[in-house]
Amino acid sequence: ALDAQTRELMQDEVQAIWLKTQKTVLLITHDIDEAIYLSDRVIVFTARPGQIKDEVTISFDRPRSLDVTEHLGLRLWPERFQ
Repeated sequence: ALDAQTRELMQDEVQAIWLKTQKTVLLITHDIDEAIYLSDRVIVFTARPGQIKDEVTISFDRPRSLDVTEHLGLRLWPERFQ
């Protein structure tokens, strides 16, 4: 539960650490924009019982900017995430 400014700073830091180390990171989020910004692969789960509903590959170059979803219209995906 972070305020918007701190959340953006943390997202940038996670991306910077990944760019530096190239280690696998597991991120759990309810925020589609955050998932697209920080992930190369998004696994969408159903409600209980939690089962995999969909897998989305995010193939944009890194480093990414926080507005990548705005420019590419990816917010039109909500039906895949419900």
